[in-house]
Amino acid sequence: MITKIENEITIANNQQSDVNASSSTFYYSLLVMLESLKTFNVIGVGINNYQTAFDRAAPELRWFIDKEGDQKVHDYAASVNKQDGYNNFSKLLVEFGILSLLLIPVFLKFLFSNKINFFHKVFFSSLVITQLLKGAGYFNGGFIF
Repeated sequence: MITKIENEITIANNQQSDVNASSSTFYYSLLVMLESLKTFNVIGVGINNYQTAFDRAAPELRWFIDKEGDQKVHDYAASVNKQDGYNNFSKLLVEFGILSLLLIPVFLKFLFSNKINFFHKVFFSSLVITQLLKGAGYFNGGFIF
């Protein structure tokens, strides 16, 4: 197992690419989200079905990884984060579609409420925003909290 990982790291280090793998993975998850909303179903593909949308979008997004042209996304992006979408924002929109946008007014009501003190607003909003940008799924401690 360790030898396989070392070989993959060596191969990745030997490849000369100007495209950042982490940023590419984030960008690719947003592309999957847009492709899902555009072509599949605006009400989403269902809870924990991100991989279905990822697999369906792969042929359409192949040109982003095309080596013959100007490479837009690192190769790594098309093979990782198939289940969790890299961030909860894209995962929510893929799995629940535009219905997940109904959470925005709830979040704004929380932020602008006079009944909640400033400390709690900052604490909870930082958790939510962090999880939306780089969360590992709905069922981890930070997002449920």
